[in-house]
Amino acid sequence: MKEGLATSQTATRRYPKYMREEIVSWAREGKNWSQRAKELGIRHQSAYYWVSSAHKRPPQETKPKPKKPRGRSTSSQVNSKVVEFVCSLYEADPKMTPAQICLRLQGEMSVTVAQSTAHKYLRGMVFTRSRIPPPDHTSLEAREETRKYISAISSYMEQGKEIIWLGRTIFNLHTRKSVSRLQELHIHSLAAISSNLGLLHASFKRGPYTKHDQEIWIHQHLQPELLSDAVLVSDAFENTDAPTTASVPRRLQLAPLHTERLNPCEAYWTKVTEKVKTRLLSGEAHLPADSATDENQRLGCLERLLTDAMATVAVCNTIYEEDGEGEEEDVCDKAVRDSIECLTDVLQLVTGLKAEQS
Repeated sequence: MKEGLATSQTATRRYPKYMREEIVSWAREGKNWSQRAKELGIRHQSAYYWVSSAHKRPPQETKPKPKKPRGRSTSSQVNSKVVEFVCSLYEADPKMTPAQICLRLQGEMSVTVAQSTAHKYLRGMVFTRSRIPPPDHTSLEAREETRKYISAISSYMEQGKEIIWLGRTIFNLHTRKSVSRLQELHIHSLAAISSNLGLLHASFKRGPYTKHDQEIWIHQHLQPELLSDAVLVSDAFENTDAPTTASVPRRLQLAPLHTERLNPCEAYWTKVTEKVKTRLLSGEAHLPADSATDENQRLGCLERLLTDAMATVAVCNTIYEEDGEGEEEDVCDKAVRDSIECLTDVLQLVTGLKAEQS
């Protein structure tokens, strides 16, 4: 009984430090450390552990690193102005990355956000474009084409021709680059505005309008009797001025410069876009921003927003007189009047009588 108790105590006792140092020293010198451990009454398992762990350094106590104060913006900093600024940067340059947007945001508005936050706001907004790349206002050829356009359309107006402007806008959603290259995931819109009748028709579809699609659209939505003595103006037409026929109205290519001032359709689509963006920024409506959301589902939400905006845009604008009373005016009528009135100003700009910063 006493022998069993002694054996148990020997097996569980702690060996002196000098024994461990001696066994490790024998192992480093290449001697038979196992035999020496046996002579000292040390268990082979303990001696083996000392030798195998001799090369390992004892773990050092590491002090916890102080947490860096995060500079990300709080919910009070990220407001509609910040979101609008982020979206305006991307709309001006679709190739701008979220990292570049965050740098601009920090430098110009002193607001720091994570790239994931910027990406979330981009996915929750809609962007428009009508011309990529932007026109070169210094091109002599573009100036001459603009001068010829103003001369031609002024001549048609003097003849009493009905002018019908066609205007296109592309509505884009921020998405993966591999997906955004697919044109069918963009929404392309087309509108027709008459110089005397105002808005004739406006619609949109997924995918671009080809020349054939545009011809079908013209004869499907515009009255034949109106087309018989009208001049169609569009940037999609070739630079031709062929004689008119009963089935094909006269075509006139829109000027390459200052199209936002010369085409009344730009004002209409700007108003529709403004309605959509206002609802998104105010939180009244939203686009799914989750990366797992199907892109076609997001486009479906955008189509519903566009339909509501086109229906709710009363295509009217209020002009306040000096006495404070308001008089309602159709937005398209105002756009037509403004485009006609600015013909002289644009002509002066392109002929060099005035200089304008592009």
